Amino acid sequence: MTASQKTMPDERDDRDAIVATFNRFASAMDRKDWESYAALFTEDATVNFTEQFPRSGRSNILKFVRNALEACGATHHMLSNYSVAINGDRATASCYFRAHHRGKGAKADLFEESLGIFSATLVRMDHGWRMSHLDETITIMLGTPDIFPENNE
Repeated sequence: MTASQKTMPDERDDRDAIVATFNRFASAMDRKDWESYAALFTEDATVNFTEQFPRSGRSNILKFVRNALEACGATHHMLSNYSVAINGDRATASCYFRAHHRGKGAKADLFEESLGIFSATLVRMDHGWRMSHLDETITIMLGTPDIFPENNE
């Protein structure tokens, strides 16, 4: 192996880094670590949360997710079945998710659980892979969305 081959990231390294980006995404939501969550997105990122709640810009994405999850008690986001396609400094990736959200306060006896797919476009930046677009597609919803704020703007 030449010196240049040792220093150039290979596709396996990129795939691992992208999977780690998804894992940090789930972990940041469960820990309510909003600084780490925001750092996973480009400044001009876009997100479609279930097609009903599109958001543009890192700060708007963070505000929406923070408001939704701060209204919850405990949350638990699990990811699996990762698929990654890399093209230079851009990538598309997806994974299955199962997200459990417990109610809080007067809604502590309620829950909402979603199963679905996260699909993302990512960009390699100086500090690693960042999401420039994310789609959330829910295929199964259990419980009630009433645990979330009614007007989450």
